[in-house]
Amino acid sequence: MNIGLSINIEPFFHAIGNIENFNTYKFKLLDIINNAPFNPPFINEDNDYKTDFYVKNTRPYADLLFNITNSYFSKLANELSFDPIKFYIKVSSLWFQQYKNKGVHGWHTHGYCNFTNILYVEKPDSLHTEFYCPITKQFIYFNDIKEGTILTFPGYILHRSPKNTCDQTKTIISFNTELTHNDTVN
Repeated sequence: MNIGLSINIEPFFHAIGNIENFNTYKFKLLDIINNAPFNPPFINEDNDYKTDFYVKNTRPYADLLFNITNSYFSKLANELSFDPIKFYIKVSSLWFQQYKNKGVHGWHTHGYCNFTNILYVEKPDSLHTEFYCPITKQFIYFNDIKEGTILTFPGYILHRSPKNTCDQTKTIISFNTELTHNDTVN
């Protein structure tokens, strides 16, 4: 699978990759997600989103996700000069979120991981993941994010999904990863 990859250190480390021919996977992922167990939707007049974050032990879309993203992580590890014999990437948690009109996910970070990753399955043009850089005290979002994009960034970076003000759904799969050194190799 061909993956375009861009690695940047400004305004903070992040990598952006685009899955080639993502539409061949998009509808299968959505079908699995839409039929997956999920927590009761967080629906009130100010918020409409659903997630399987708190559902235990079942991620029926995981195998397809890993198949889609394997090339991305191999290329990312290679670009960062991580020897696959000495280092490995472990997924420590995985979940989906869907934001309908008025859906929002407030400011947060991801603990107990080196990186967090977002695969944008459905992404209306007007909806961005917003970041806050404490060094520059600026709010940041990336214009080149589209459906089929994977965004990787340190888990400690403050970010949010602002309120969805359109009638289209935003669907993401988020997963935390740990870059681990293989202690048995010198």
